[in-house]
Amino acid sequence: MTLPSLNQDPNAVYKYLGVKQSLVFGKTEIKENLINTYTMRVKKILSTSLNGFNKIKGINTWCIPILTYSFGVVPWTTTDLQNLDRRTRVLMTEYRMHHPKACTERLYLPRKRGGQGLINLERQANKEVENLKKYFFKKKDQSVLHKEIIDNDDNYSASNLKNEEMPVQVHSDKDLEENWKNKTLHGRFKKAIDESHTSSNDWLQKQSSIYCETEGFIMAIQDQVIKTKNYVKYIQKLDIPNDTCRVCHQVSETIQHITSACSALAQTEYLYRHNLSAKLVHQYLANKHELVTNKQLHFKYDPEPILENNKFKLYWDTTIVTDRHLPNNRPDIILVDKEEKTVKLIDIAHPNDHNLLPSMSEKIRKYQDLGIEIKDMWNMNTVDIIPVIISTNGLIHPSLYEHCKKINLPSYIISKIQKSVLLETCRIVRKVLSF
Repeated sequence: MTLPSLNQDPNAVYKYLGVKQSLVFGKTEIKENLINTYTMRVKKILSTSLNGFNKIKGINTWCIPILTYSFGVVPWTTTDLQNLDRRTRVLMTEYRMHHPKACTERLYLPRKRGGQGLINLERQANKEVENLKKYFFKKKDQSVLHKEIIDNDDNYSASNLKNEEMPVQVHSDKDLEENWKNKTLHGRFKKAIDESHTSSNDWLQKQSSIYCETEGFIMAIQDQVIKTKNYVKYIQKLDIPNDTCRVCHQVSETIQHITSACSALAQTEYLYRHNLSAKLVHQYLANKHELVTNKQLHFKYDPEPILENNKFKLYWDTTIVTDRHLPNNRPDIILVDKEEKTVKLIDIAHPNDHNLLPSMSEKIRKYQDLGIEIKDMWNMNTVDIIPVIISTNGLIHPSLYEHCKKINLPSYIISKIQKSVLLETCRIVRKVLSF
């Protein structure tokens, strides 16, 4: 068997590990091939039916390694890498995975911090060069070969091993979060999320299985870049007759107004979103306490006004008649434990982000009088008020889990409620914008 050789021919080429090798280092050609292969793979991933989490994972594990293999060998400039990052964002916009006006920093933040988890190429390149340099410097005193390579690499390779200075690490998570927070429009949600529970980002995790188009739309709503009349008039500075809501025709049409403050949507769209969340809680409690055995999907679930067995009684949206007139006598769900002689008054709400804490306090205050009346009338030991409050953008207040422990509501049910709220918020916004 005869092995092929280059024979000093500058045009001779062979492949090693899928990469072309030759006597002449054709930097331009190599970079073009890498960029074309990377772009082709990104398009293939984005054209699939994978959810948002898996598409980002696919890009990180199948597309970006094509470029990572060349970092430290092929000389990439900062401009090259920034252009590639920009091209990736453009492709994601074409496939409706990223809104063009949404916060760029969120794209590169980990999902547990409210981002989408995409690898930033400029940051990754600097990291790879740093790791390569550290490896050679570590081997310098152990291997003559490594020492000779370091001594002779005076700006010969992209790593420039003779220069012991490490590349500056850019776009750290801390820097990205700070930049996001300092933005006038995008930063509002970041400030709100910093004050909420860490589980506010659970909808971005693998288990949520939200499609990439919906994920991108949710982030656009959170970043407040949806083309409402207020956004068009005051952010885009376009000349429109007025910015009043196209549904209620009363106040300025902001994204907050559409998602939770429009009077014309209160008894229809908002009520439907609210009832879906309440059904999740009611269905779980009914199954847990053996009041029903039907485990159908929550949006098909039709709660009975009263469910009862020897140990528990469960009310759904029932008015409680008391000795004295009370304006607030109809909580969403009431759970009565006959043996322990306890009552749980459960009420659900989905306010805007800035009303998360006030809504929590308001629910407790609202049903205090009813709790006192029920305790006396039904001869109960304790009556607890359980506010289940998740904002229209999916924010969860830290105290929610403490309240839910009183009814043993597991975290996966809270995650289901959060996902349901976000999907319904998207539906409402799309419906209003189509008017």
